[in-house]
Amino acid sequence: KWTIMCLKEFMRKGQLGLNERKVCIKIRLRSFEDPSVFLNFNQIVKTMLHELAHMLHFNHSANFYRFFEKLQCDYMDTNVDEPKIAKDPFPGIGRKLGGG
Repeated sequence: KWTIMCLKEFMRKGQLGLNERKVCIKIRLRSFEDPSVFLNFNQIVKTMLHELAHMLHFNHSANFYRFFEKLQCDYMDTNVDEPKIAKDPFPGIGRKLGGG
């Protein structure tokens, strides 16, 4: 059983996700080039599963990749349908959240 104390959005260039000492997972949700554009839903899910795999295997070892693949298969088994997302999943005026 895992406990994630925090889940945050972040915008570090060249990186999609980060697992900080099994305490905080940071995931990029938006394009670095244009922060008003969200990344593809499936890419976000894959990044989250990658970071969750680091809960068991810190380094990118063969064991890590086997476990990452298992998480992806488990996700696909429980989510057989494509996500039902409207053409514009975030209608209205966007507002930047957080600092800066």
